[in-house]
Amino acid sequence: MSNLTSLILDLDIESNEDRNQNYPLCINISFQELKNEDIRKVVSKLKYFHYTEKESLQNRIVLRFYGYQPEDGKELFEIKLIRKWVQKLYQHMPYLFYFLSEDFECARNIFLCLASVNNKAYIGEKIAIDFFEKETKPLVRQISHNAIAFGQQENRVGLEELKEVLKRTVTPFKL
Repeated sequence: MSNLTSLILDLDIESNEDRNQNYPLCINISFQELKNEDIRKVVSKLKYFHYTEKESLQNRIVLRFYGYQPEDGKELFEIKLIRKWVQKLYQHMPYLFYFLSEDFECARNIFLCLASVNNKAYIGEKIAIDFFEKETKPLVRQISHNAIAFGQQENRVGLEELKEVLKRTVTPFKL
């Protein structure tokens, strides 16, 4: 377990007093929730914490999936059960990327669950992904627009930081 992993504060178990406002906050997604396409816990936690926390949840949420059967050679974004769940969550919360942390590859993995991936290859330990540009380019614009519009609507500071995070995590090619 990396040192960074110990910094994730689990919204399922941490009390308000135990939380550090700079740490990523984790929401665990069980196999049962994936199987039932149940997004209620994530939606309710994000709404609750967004309106009750003094500090911003911008770029702080990590979604962690557990209990599903890993498929040989498949990355998280290639598992149909996870892709379908993420797509449903994004449909319900198009501003989702306002909250997602780039830590632990969270925002990138969620983006990859939404994107049209043509194929993947490994170059050493790094993964190279080829996208269907025609389908993915509008998605990148939509994700960025929705997250930034949500931040502006909320009158939150840090929109420039959000734009940079989005650039790093959801831009697979030059727009």
